[in-house]
Amino acid sequence: MNGKHFMEIFEELAKECQTIGKCVFIADNASYHKEVVNQECRKTYWTKTKAAQLKEMWLKGAIPGQLEMPCPKTAKAIREVVFANMPNGELKMSSIAAKYGHKVIFLPPYHPQLNPIEMAWALVKNYVANNNINHTFKMLKFLIEKGIDLVLKKRWEGLVKKARTWEDWYLFQGTHEEDEMEKFKRENPSLVFSVGDSSDSEDEDAEIENHDIPSSECISISEAISEGIDNDSDAYDLN
Repeated sequence: MNGKHFMEIFEELAKECQTIGKCVFIADNASYHKEVVNQECRKTYWTKTKAAQLKEMWLKGAIPGQLEMPCPKTAKAIREVVFANMPNGELKMSSIAAKYGHKVIFLPPYHPQLNPIEMAWALVKNYVANNNINHTFKMLKFLIEKGIDLVLKKRWEGLVKKARTWEDWYLFQGTHEEDEMEKFKRENPSLVFSVGDSSDSEDEDAEIENHDIPSSECISISEAISEGIDNDSDAYDLN
């Protein structure tokens, strides 16, 4: 996925959602969600611009916050002027949503427990890892498709409920005393409190233990054979 393809898909979705009224879209912090309308508002645009081009832009008066002063001798000095005066860029996703009467809210970084899709995807990945009996592309494709199919309505509702409980917890923290917070933890034993999440897309195995795909739904060797996915040259050894 890249920004161009995502924005095309999102615009189609936003347009179709007009039939149900104003919507609020929840998004994580993937880079393709946060493309800006004007590339000049991105720091990476200026860091990748070469020195000769920067000096040419300065002479044309095209540098944000440019003063009536001689052009600095180095690209670093020009960039310092840019970064000190760079306007905030409007996000494409927010602009598209507003065009059709909707709104986008971005999740805080490193909080996958607030995103049911992250927890559902963790379930699928765990299912694949636990059932990949011959490590071939055919097997991988089969397990991904089956894992997604196993995230049924009831399981999804459970993940949404857990995300909402986490929302309540974060709201609870700032408005209640410590003893009330401990009571909240006791009343919600499915929540696992940890420190130092490293990624929005990181597996949160401990967060979803109550929604794991049961062993009764795991794949067997006979099922793999019946699906015709054991015929690759690196098939498992039954001996």
